[in-house]
Amino acid sequence: MVVSKLNTGYWLGLLLAVMVFSSCSRHMNRKQLHISDKSFRGTVTFQWVDKNDWYTVELYDSVSGHSDRIIIPYEIYDIQTGDINRDGHTDIFVGLIKPTPFDPVLRKRLFIFRIDSDYLRPLWLGSRLAYSFERFKVIETAADCVVRTMEKEKNGKWSVSEYRWHCFGLGFVRRMARLVTYEEAEKNMELTR
Repeated sequence: MVVSKLNTGYWLGLLLAVMVFSSCSRHMNRKQLHISDKSFRGTVTFQWVDKNDWYTVELYDSVSGHSDRIIIPYEIYDIQTGDINRDGHTDIFVGLIKPTPFDPVLRKRLFIFRIDSDYLRPLWLGSRLAYSFERFKVIETAADCVVRTMEKEKNGKWSVSEYRWHCFGLGFVRRMARLVTYEEAEKNMELTR
């Protein structure tokens, strides 16, 4: 009887340890983007700092040797690039999970940064779009750049929408699908323009 209790305790402890270590690996540990456009040639590196529970984002210009560093104290779930405002400069799209002053719930948000004179500057710090969104995809062609989103509507169904840069933020372009299942929304996310 004592042996079986010890075995049960051992297995429960082992299961707990596996769960703790697997949950720690939810963070993207390191991602490096290589950027080369008319004003910047270099790298942007996202590095998870476990002891501080944040990301450092380091910008390094390989031509000038200048660098910049910012700290993002939230979980990053995706990073993409594109020229959203069509100014010839590469913009960095960062998907974060964070609260906002007007919505204190941890939700997926989208931030867009620009590289300005070897510094990372916020271009857009979005709290949400039409609905809470699950994922985004930057789609860039020679003539256009849009952000396609998969958003969860209040009734539990999904929609897929596209947004384009408009003055000082993202403006709605079109809805590709509405009131569809998760699987149908996933398929719409992968469609070409």
